[in-house]
Amino acid sequence: RCRVVAPIHKIEELGRLRFDNVVLGAYRASVNLLFVGGMRPNKGHAKALEVLAALREETMLPVRLFFVGSFDPNLARYTEDLAEYTRHLNLIDDVVFAQSVSPSQLRSYYMTASVFLCVSEHEGFCVPLVEAMAFRVPIVGWATTAVGETAGGCGMMYDTFDPAAMAAGVAECMENQEIARTLAKRGRQRYEDVFHVSAIERKLLTLVSEVANA
Repeated sequence: RCRVVAPIHKIEELGRLRFDNVVLGAYRASVNLLFVGGMRPNKGHAKALEVLAALREETMLPVRLFFVGSFDPNLARYTEDLAEYTRHLNLIDDVVFAQSVSPSQLRSYYMTASVFLCVSEHEGFCVPLVEAMAFRVPIVGWATTAVGETAGGCGMMYDTFDPAAMAAGVAECMENQEIARTLAKRGRQRYEDVFHVSAIERKLLTLVSEVANA
């Protein structure tokens, strides 16, 4: 029998940090899509660009897509290819490659996000999904590998990668505040019930007790 326990994280500490005024001042007034994850091929950055391109046909809102995540010099070609694909899709003015940021900046990017977009092709867990839940950011994503299980029904999830369908979901979140609030509330509730450190500790202690008494 196999059980899964979420990794211990520092989201509560992140939430107590001061906001970064530069990030807030630059982006708070715009409509923002956010993805947090290292600049690696499995993270699905190109697919996120395709969703943004499809979104351009869904809404006239001035939408930006932010990629926040560490840059690996050994994968420089990957980042270069992404930049070229961004130009190919005519999205060069709509995409921000923030790369590595400070914890305060990371918190601020979550606070400016309208939707957390996750179309990663492979995740073992995906802590940024939990961060989005904690900070009440509505989630739209591709329910592949661990993404669907981690999201647990609190986001607008798709079983297959369909840029047009996902763009429609993102547009719905942006244009319908009731839907956005509902998803944000569900995410926060799942965070408190399942992923808050106290909930993780309780589950771990319960499993240890079960093993000890077996």
